[in-house]
Amino acid sequence: MEPHGGRKMHGTILLADDEEMVLHVFKAMLEHLGYNVVCGRNGVEAFGIFREDPNAIDVVLTDYYMPEMSGADLARSIRRLGSDVPIVLITGLGFDLPGGLISSINIARMVMKPIDMHSMAEIIQQALDSRAGNRLKTNARTQGRTGAIADIEPPFETF
Repeated sequence: MEPHGGRKMHGTILLADDEEMVLHVFKAMLEHLGYNVVCGRNGVEAFGIFREDPNAIDVVLTDYYMPEMSGADLARSIRRLGSDVPIVLITGLGFDLPGGLISSINIARMVMKPIDMHSMAEIIQQALDSRAGNRLKTNARTQGRTGAIADIEPPFETF
């Protein structure tokens, strides 16, 4: 069974992982789902790609544990640029992270490896939906609207 009923998804994913095999598998999975994927082999390289054109990236999917610049450090650097791009941290080593880290850098989701294609499709779609929901809320506030649009919450809880 194809994720999302076989329909192709759209958007550009910045994928950062220092393991070549993981990078290859996730890239193939995301491209099969219909996403455009740009890859960074570590946090430094991924941040350079992001900084070149922040508006071209719809979701950042990054390994948490990487040499040179961790996924958390990548997220902090992206947030310092003022970007609201959804960031999904992935890890194969567990969730033993310092308290408050995820909320302090506004991470959309923390996910444990391995990830199957169906789960990957849901994770990315939720991240995209959360950004759209946050933008609706922001637009409603800046235009002075109240009511249903201003009360829209992201479709999943931020960690």
